[in-house]
Amino acid sequence: MYKNSNFNTSKHNKNDEFYTCVSDVEREICNYKEELYGKSVLCNCNDGEESAFRKYLSENFMRFGLKKLTAIKYCPDSAGYVLETERINGKQLVKKSALDGSGAFRRDECR
Repeated sequence: MYKNSNFNTSKHNKNDEFYTCVSDVEREICNYKEELYGKSVLCNCNDGEESAFRKYLSENFMRFGLKKLTAIKYCPDSAGYVLETERINGKQLVKKSALDGSGAFRRDECR
């Protein structure tokens, strides 16, 4: 029988923050290596720097043959920003640029 000890502990501690682990992302993403080749991926998330998806895909950017990886950083009280990883001349380059708005996923700049 499967136990939900983490959830039960959190319930009692009133901690409702659960994040995806990089190991979970790895187990899932490795099934799509061929489909990712040459593709652009958008991680429209609350924290583009801490996102497990962005971390894993950035670390394996060249291995998966990604064209571009874009991650959003949501900042509710100020301007959000974008982290863009691209392959230029065979090298992986990361560029950070500010958004006009907060980076909320419903804003036009994040669609």
